[in-house]
Amino acid sequence: MLRTLCWILAVFFFGATVLHFVDQLNLYAVPPTLPESSNMVERALGSFDYKQAIWPIFFGSNLLFGLGLLTLVPLAFVIGARVPRTDDRRSLLTSTLAAAGLLGAAGQLILIGAVRATVDIAYCDCGFKDQEVVSQIWAQMLIEGAVGWLLNGTAILAAIGLWTAGNLLRARGMGEGWQWLSRAIAVVLLIPVLLSILGTGDEVANLLIGLATGILLPIWAIWLGRNLGATTVLDA
Repeated sequence: MLRTLCWILAVFFFGATVLHFVDQLNLYAVPPTLPESSNMVERALGSFDYKQAIWPIFFGSNLLFGLGLLTLVPLAFVIGARVPRTDDRRSLLTSTLAAAGLLGAAGQLILIGAVRATVDIAYCDCGFKDQEVVSQIWAQMLIEGAVGWLLNGTAILAAIGLWTAGNLLRARGMGEGWQWLSRAIAVVLLIPVLLSILGTGDEVANLLIGLATGILLPIWAIWLGRNLGATTVLDA
């Protein structure tokens, strides 16, 4: 069970990260070049065809991220079962990782729904085009802002859970190397949160999140599954 969940987590996160950078690097569709004099409405309408074209990649990336985060929920309890019930840190491990998975998955689904509404229709053509487009833009910005804080919470909880897992499972056969990897991922996840609070470093944050989800977390999960996949559950 543990080994299967670890591989699922690794595949989902790696696939989501690949699709994310396909989107970010414009490898699937190229955004239009609009005049600098274009206003908000003109830019939104001028980018509508591009948003429709890139939607499958955006949808696939965020859906896989959501599924990967959701996989953290059962994985948290399966990992926790390898820790003695008498250890008070067991509940911290399971609760933080499971909560991170649920919060993150909810955030990804909300984001998918919000963006899908803008992809399906730009405006209803009922005589208030400019007002509709501006309202749509601001509504999406509000939703994305809320989702951003959900994902910040996800990163903080996941960082706590990963750091705790590294400490608890070192004695269960994972070793010092995996412990330091767990700590490194925790730090990498927290830096984008700090940058988000400061309102700077979007590109750095994007690269760090890609590093965590596309490389470090898959290695962490596969390493965990290979070492503890066949170990005995201490106290489920």
